[in-house]
Amino acid sequence: MTDKRNEKILLTAAALNVVAILISHLLWMRTRLPGIPALYPYLTLAALVCTSLWARFRFHRLAQDEERDRAALQPESTRGALFASTDDPEIDPISYIHARRQFEKWFIPLLAPISALLVGFWGYRLYAVGAQPFDEPTQRLFAAAVLIGQAFALFLFGRYFLGLSRAPADRWLRGPGNLLLGAALASALTGAAAIVAELGYPVADRWVRQGLAVYLWVLATEYVINTIGFLYRPKRQDAQVVTYESRITALLTDPQSWTSNLAQTLDYQFGFQVSETGFYRFMRRALLPLVLVQILLLYALSCIVVLGPEEAALLERLGNPLTPDGEPRILSSGVHFKWPWPFDTVRRHPARRILTAHIGYEKDPDEPIPPMILWTQPHFPHEDQFIVANRELMAATDEADAAVPVNFMTVNVPIEYRITNLYDYIYNHGNPDELLRLAAHRLVTRELASRDFIEVLGIERLAAGRRLFSELQREAEVLGLGVEILFVGLHGAHPPIPVADAFEDVVGALEERETAILEANAYQNRVLPLAGAEGDEVLWQARSARAQRVERAAAEADRFATRLAIHQDLPRIYTSRLYLETLNRALGSIDKYVIATSPDLEVIILNWEEQLRPDLFDFTPGRMEDRFL
Repeated sequence: MTDKRNEKILLTAAALNVVAILISHLLWMRTRLPGIPALYPYLTLAALVCTSLWARFRFHRLAQDEERDRAALQPESTRGALFASTDDPEIDPISYIHARRQFEKWFIPLLAPISALLVGFWGYRLYAVGAQPFDEPTQRLFAAAVLIGQAFALFLFGRYFLGLSRAPADRWLRGPGNLLLGAALASALTGAAAIVAELGYPVADRWVRQGLAVYLWVLATEYVINTIGFLYRPKRQDAQVVTYESRITALLTDPQSWTSNLAQTLDYQFGFQVSETGFYRFMRRALLPLVLVQILLLYALSCIVVLGPEEAALLERLGNPLTPDGEPRILSSGVHFKWPWPFDTVRRHPARRILTAHIGYEKDPDEPIPPMILWTQPHFPHEDQFIVANRELMAATDEADAAVPVNFMTVNVPIEYRITNLYDYIYNHGNPDELLRLAAHRLVTRELASRDFIEVLGIERLAAGRRLFSELQREAEVLGLGVEILFVGLHGAHPPIPVADAFEDVVGALEERETAILEANAYQNRVLPLAGAEGDEVLWQARSARAQRVERAAAEADRFATRLAIHQDLPRIYTSRLYLETLNRALGSIDKYVIATSPDLEVIILNWEEQLRPDLFDFTPGRMEDRFL
């Protein structure tokens, strides 16, 4: 009864796969969904294995019936017969027993290499044709509904086969059960890809198609390994040939198979039935759901993106970073939600951080820079040397033995920049930071080659830095790096360390010459203005004396003319007044008294009393002495 039941379900499963192939082909003819042709090898392989096992079970049942019939027809005892019977079923060409042995000896082992050729060829064909353009699929949702329904039917048969294969007598059903579940998984993935493509991501169809093609190669490789193992494995009389089984597919479709192997391993290692304990049975029931929940949670975490305050990201949806309007999907700092991987991926970069590139040197981030470094000491672990012009030797280039008019020097050029166009920064070049550094190195080399060593050390350093800044920004725009240059500096310019001492002597002499020149200029600036000021002072004093004498002579002349006119008009009054004025100037501050009496009468009054100050009782204006005159 068991063999007949197995024959029926295997034949039904084979018919179901054939019907699924026909339905898939008709569906592909109608919708042109790219993933449908990838289902053909899975369904064909499942139908082939189910049909082969149907034949195996049928031969096994007929051989058992034939053995019972032979046992019933055989005489009670033939040991004493003169001629023994020669009806050996092993050599009888029309015996079911012989046919079963030949079938299991030749066809069942060949089932694995045949399957390897089938799936390998079809996988190559799918992968090769996948690069060619397809017609635009239609009715994706209808195709998804049919494929998911087909996957459900195959899933039911596959789980039923796996349930039957738990019995030792039906061990052979595990292979077709796993293949049916694999075909169901392929159909479900193709239907899901059709739904995703209908939502606006048509690349999902191609991804599923190429993924199923790659898995066919994996199956082909496993079948080849199974065939080689069968050829070199020691043969046992009761061994069951199952080279058509795929253990990789079993890991995906029947996780309980590897837990059973784990239980057997534990029993062997500990020496007792660990798998029969209550704790193991509990863990066996709870571990798989727990692991699945953890995997789902971890997978769900891929829907959350957290960007720092200095970060920005570009969201790629099914590999496309642009929206339907052609704008890039830029995410700013903060928390964002997206489709899980691999539907949505995020490429984050420090777009709001000032980035630094070092030209001409390599800086150790862990080592601080000292505040002062001499030319004779290395500034950094590694420094490049650049060629600069030597204008003093350029005049001697006409001579045959003249030295090359160039020098070497080391320059540390830090460059600060930030990302302004994240799409150009990510997609225009594979390594934009390195490309910017190489472009800056080229510009620095060209700029220094056109300048003298002393110029770079002195007055031309700022001009060279400004020129490098503008040229590097223009170069970044031409290359489409998507960055903005913020700062370009020429720092740490010094000669090569082996000749630094000689350069220090030269620079010291130049500094002494400049010092002498500046001191002479200072003395000149100090003496010349002082001499000029003294000369101007003498000149203006002479002019002042001349003007004073001229004006005084003119005033005396005018005064004489005025007095002459008064004398001519009033000679007596003028003479008397002039006499009194002369007398007043001559006597100065001496008190003078005018006696109005005759000089013949002289009266002397002696007053011996103490006299009060007359001004105490003088309430009239004017001087006191004027009243006594």
